[in-house]
Amino acid sequence: MSAAAGRHAIGKVLASYPNATLQDQVQYKARQAQQVNQLLNLVYGLLALAIIIALIGIANTLALSVHERTRELGLLRAVGTTRGQLRSRGVTTLVLPAGQLFTMAGLAGIAAAIAPSRRAARLDILRAVTTE
Repeated sequence: MSAAAGRHAIGKVLASYPNATLQDQVQYKARQAQQVNQLLNLVYGLLALAIIIALIGIANTLALSVHERTRELGLLRAVGTTRGQLRSRGVTTLVLPAGQLFTMAGLAGIAAAIAPSRRAARLDILRAVTTE
């Protein structure tokens, strides 16, 4: 029997089942890929919304910091600070203390492992191997 004849015979049987669909391997893969792509597009949409919310939060924080510092900036200008002095350059280089970070992370890991390791060392061998 050829593939077309088999497809026709199966199509006759499936006619009485309106919810059933006849698909070959290529159609099935395409359908599954379509569902995955829909889910992926949903995740991309949620990611875009999260980025928009984050940008609004950053803009809000900056606006509030300027608003809250208005009196401070005005007072500095009143005592003789120039505009150039108010626009200081700020932090120009970023230095991460990698050695200290790794040391602290290592010490934190050791401290977190002390209690479980002590409990494991005190465990009774017979109780550990028996099942209930």
